[in-house]
Amino acid sequence: MNQPNLNSAAGCALPPPNEMILKWAQERPNEVYLKHIINRQFVEYTFSDVADQALKLVSALRS
Repeated sequence: MNQPNLNSAAGCALPPPNEMILKWAQERPNEVYLKHIINRQFVEYTFSDVADQALKLVSALRS
């Protein structure tokens, strides 16, 4: 099993999750990324929904 190298991001072969979600939001914006149960009902979040919410959160944290 591969262990992550926490000391060096340059040695990582995988792109960071934030880059991947933005890439997937462009490539497949309406595809379901996550299903969440709220009040016994499934709520679906698409790649585009998740990317938009993540960008809003980052903007709020930066201001």
